[in-house]
Amino acid sequence: MKYNFHVVDVYLFDVHTAVKPLIAPDCMQKELRFLIDPKTYNEQYLSRASLDTSVFKISPLTYNSRQYNHFWKNYMSVWPIQRPDYWRLQVPFTFQPNARDLSMTLKDSNYQAKLRLTVYVSTLGWSTNLTLQLKGDMQLEQIRSLIARLRAKDDSGHVFQVGSERLNLSGVYKYFSTKVRETLYERPGLLPLDTTNIHSHLIVSLSNFTGSVYYYKSKWGNQDYKAKGANEGELMTNADQALLHSILQGREIDVKEFAYITRAGKFSVTHYMGPDLALSYFNLGTLVFMQHAAGRSRKTSMSCLGSNIRSCSMMTLMLLYFYSQAKKFPESKTTLRELLMNIENNLRRMPDSYTNQFCKKLYRNHSDLNQMR
Repeated sequence: MKYNFHVVDVYLFDVHTAVKPLIAPDCMQKELRFLIDPKTYNEQYLSRASLDTSVFKISPLTYNSRQYNHFWKNYMSVWPIQRPDYWRLQVPFTFQPNARDLSMTLKDSNYQAKLRLTVYVSTLGWSTNLTLQLKGDMQLEQIRSLIARLRAKDDSGHVFQVGSERLNLSGVYKYFSTKVRETLYERPGLLPLDTTNIHSHLIVSLSNFTGSVYYYKSKWGNQDYKAKGANEGELMTNADQALLHSILQGREIDVKEFAYITRAGKFSVTHYMGPDLALSYFNLGTLVFMQHAAGRSRKTSMSCLGSNIRSCSMMTLMLLYFYSQAKKFPESKTTLRELLMNIENNLRRMPDSYTNQFCKKLYRNHSDLNQMR
């Protein structure tokens, strides 16, 4: 495939769930106990007030985020009531770092990188989110190389800087998780109060490119397979499709391995209109390549789609993992039991509220999510 990419959006996040603060509220800092109380959670949201701590500015999601971001706008309609119940929905608060001391350096690249960090926190726990936008002239191999560096554990992955310290992606997550714990808990580190469920999940959106349009074959090795509208362009080769998976994995995947993961059903493919698609591994991430939109310079709409898929994935994973953890406490308090029922309803109703094909396929293909429907 001959593509020249001009904008690539990468969304990265981890997932931490925290059940124990609901069972032992005294472990929380007094001024932040609204996070584990239904009444004051909603009151804090409705007040639209921000709280300043030594590290973070804590705020509800902005009105624009809740009204113009397609995922949040539709997720708010999961419960069809006049005034949203933010606690029932577990719509998170944002923890925005006060210090602008996180940066990223890619000296050996021919593209620019813009980085933004936000931590989303709710009763469920928290998720540290990094939004990375790349602009320049990039080939698929260069994008794969960058994702490999983001996943690297050795010195090649130390592309981030916090203050004077060089860190890899794992180090960034650990740094801000420590800051979140110090902000939330009375005595952080004394006892483990949270669980790290996902160390890193990523959404890669190939948002703007020049080049021909190619169609992804959903059947392995069948060169005669015709995707809908495939006569308008060419079919991708097996090697081309393997390269798309290599980007998401951050490592080389050859045709032999690609054949295996395809036949074994290790991933799902969401087809949109024509050649547009999303490749997903549930616990790893999603690659979004909407060729019709990305080839027409619709950079804003493409960034929105990637952001929506990130928000959908983050909320789904946080709800699902918290639910799994909380079920281990059968003699739990009323608040926790009520939250578990809410989570079941939220997960059951989400695909009917946020009707993006990605969301529908995610909930149809994952066994635990499908069972809740």
